[in-house]
This record gives sequence, structure tokens and C-alpha cells, in this order.
Amino acid sequence: MKEITLPEAEFLEGVMNLIKIGGTGTAYCKIKYFYEDGTDQFSSENSITTSTYTPKWYANPSTAKKVQKIEVWGKAPGYLTSQYLYEKRTSIVRVPYYHMSDPPSYISFRIPQYEETDTHFKVKVDAVRESGDAIWFEIFDGESNQTYAGTEFEKFLPMPSHIQKPDKLRIYMRPAPQTNDPQTAISAVYWTTNDPKSVFDGWPGAPTSRVYRGEDYTQAVKEVRTRSFVAPVNTSDKRGFRLVQRP
Repeated sequence: MKEITLPEAEFLEGVMNLIKIGGTGTAYCKIKYFYEDGTDQFSSENSITTSTYTPKWYANPSTAKKVQKIEVWGKAPGYLTSQYLYEKRTSIVRVPYYHMSDPPSYISFRIPQYEETDTHFKVKVDAVRESGDAIWFEIFDGESNQTYAGTEFEKFLPMPSHIQKPDKLRIYMRPAPQTNDPQTAISAVYWTTNDPKSVFDGWPGAPTSRVYRGEDYTQAVKEVRTRSFVAPVNTSDKRGFRLVQRP
């Protein structure tokens, strides 16, 4: 008999292991579950007749109870010293996500330097989704933080008053409940501010003009001290970058 005591009581789906026999005949193995409420119960029994390790599954008969300890019980094929039951790789399988009080996972990113003149920001993710899952995000400024719901993705949002210069972005993911094969995954994360040099995308709060320095090349060179603005629809085949020589 082998005994395994869990660090703390948990909800278990069952136990897996590998068993084989030494010699000939049929050997048997089963699991005894000890629950937090003081009760105990055996799983169904598995048999083995081969000398090759074979995986076996022992379902927990009371998944609604937290398990504190398990015992592995085995019976050899016979009473001869040449007949054995071998067992290894005993593994417990938790009830999906119910063993954790707060199951979401997350990934964090350092945010590029934030300009004080920026008043809004936007977060976008490329993700694989499934019904019932959740993705949301949080920004940090040292010890200060602000959390945003998943509906706030792809929107220009005003910077909160208690966030002066955000330095970290965290994306949270919670899988759909009661799934053994969660599909929710993030493949890309985008961060941008309302700097006038941002892309014109037509979203609320997006900039309405772009920045250029100086005039077109047919006009006299001016000192580059201030920003000049032009609407996105106004283009010129003469306006562009020019090389200037410092005095």
C-alpha cells in the first residue's frame, strides 16, 4: 500500500497510475480516498494481466468532497513469491479550475515611455476566444493601478488621475468554466496613445490631424521650433522630409 497526503484538501476528479504484473495471473489495484469531512471511500478496481506497464484511471466516487489523502491498494496475482504487482507514477487529477479560488492567468508588459502631454491611451489584443471566457486588462504606475473590463479594448480611454506615468500593462485571461481543454489564448498585444503622430483609424478619440515639420521644398527653409498640423485628407507631392544643416 502507498499513501499520499495532499498539502491541503482539494477537489479531485480521480487518480492515474501505471501498473504491471510480475509472473503470471491477474493483479488488481484500487484507490482509497480520504475526505475532509472524515469519511473515506474506495474507487472501482482495475485489473492487469500483462508484464508491461499500463495506464489506469480511478475516478473519485465523491467529487463534491475535498480530498485530504489517498492510498493505493494492490493485490498480487497469487501467494507465490514470484508473483508481484508493480505500481508507479501515481498522479492526482484536480477538478478543472475548482481547486483555485481565482483561476485567471495573466501576462505583463513594460509600457514604452509615456509622454505627459498624452491624455488618452488604447489597448488592443489579438486573441482566440471561446464562449464563456473573459479577457480584461490593468495598467500600473508603481504601486497605483487601474483595472478595465474587456469591453474597454480598442477604445481611447482617458488616463486616470491617480496614474501619472503608466509603466506596466497586464492582460488577464479566464478560461470558460468547466472545461478540460481551454482554448482562450492571446497572440498579440497593442498599446498606443493619442499622440498626434498616431495612426488615423476613425475610432473615438483618435487624432484628427497629423504633424509635419516645415513647409514643402519649394518654400524657404524655416526654423523647426513648432509643430504644424494638416488634416489627413490634405496631401501634397511636395511636402515630405528634408535634410537641414545645423548652424
